[in-house]
This record gives sequence, structure tokens and C-alpha cells, in this order.
Amino acid sequence: MRTRTWATLVAATLLAAGAAWAVKPGGTLFVKGKDVKVLPKADLGATPMMKLQSGDEVVWNGADAKNKQLHKVKAKGKDGYILQANLTPNKPSDEVLTGDGKPTSAQAFASSGAATKAMSEAGLKYASEKGGKEIAAQVIYVEEHSKKAADAVPDHVKKAGLTPGGGK
Repeated sequence: MRTRTWATLVAATLLAAGAAWAVKPGGTLFVKGKDVKVLPKADLGATPMMKLQSGDEVVWNGADAKNKQLHKVKAKGKDGYILQANLTPNKPSDEVLTGDGKPTSAQAFASSGAATKAMSEAGLKYASEKGGKEIAAQVIYVEEHSKKAADAVPDHVKKAGLTPGGGK
């Protein structure tokens, strides 16, 4: 039950942060993340036409009518589509605070996966204002530690005598 409540609070925080964009078509958004793919069409299977980096500016032209997770943008003079989770209304700063309160570079933060999980500066700010700063920090903590746990799974499978597909 506690996990469900926590997940609900995180989802509500992120949804409210997305609604806080208030950017109109033709407005400016920024890329958050490393090597963010710009697709030529609203198709996740399309071959990327370019990659953008954290802090790159794009002109936002709205969500795709059929696939709401893809948003039409103009980047470096070309029209394309980017996943919404890779866009933020605030330019990523050169230094951000991680869940443990230690500063890190925006590039390292983006590479950690936190940026790709919609933990934008706007989301963190909203969480802080609404008393959810601890939840945001917990999300970042979970992301960092889930990778460590995932990396340990193959060794555990081998030691337990299991096959990678399951079973003995």
C-alpha cells in the first residue's frame, strides 16, 4: 500500500509539472538528456535524423495528434519529433543537486537517467513548493540504485544456477 501511495504522489507531481509548462506552439523549450533523438516522423521506430544535447534549444509546435508522447519541434532549422520526457521549459543549469544534496554537472545528471524520467527542474521545483521534495529525491535515489541492482542480477542468476530465461 505504501508503494502505491508513493507512486501516486510521484505521478501527480510529474503530471502537474507537465501542466506547468504553459508554453504555446512556437515557444521555446530545452532538451534535457544526452544524445536525445530527433525523429523525422512521429514514429518511435524511425531512424533519428540528428541527436541533441542537454540545454539545446528547440521551437515547440505541440504534441502529435496520434502519439501524445512525441512532440513536434524545430531544431537546428529542421522539423522533427522528440519524446516529451526529453523536453523542459527551463534551460538545464550547469550544476544540479542530486538526491543526496551533492552538486553534479547537468551532463552527469542527464546520463544518470533522472532527466529522462521527467525529473526536470520544473518538476523538482513543483515538488519542492508542494512539499514533495523528498519524493523527488527518492525517485532519483531509486533510479541510481535500481541500475546497481539490475547490474547484479546476472551474477545472482549464475550463482543460483538459474538460466537467464528462468527456471533451473
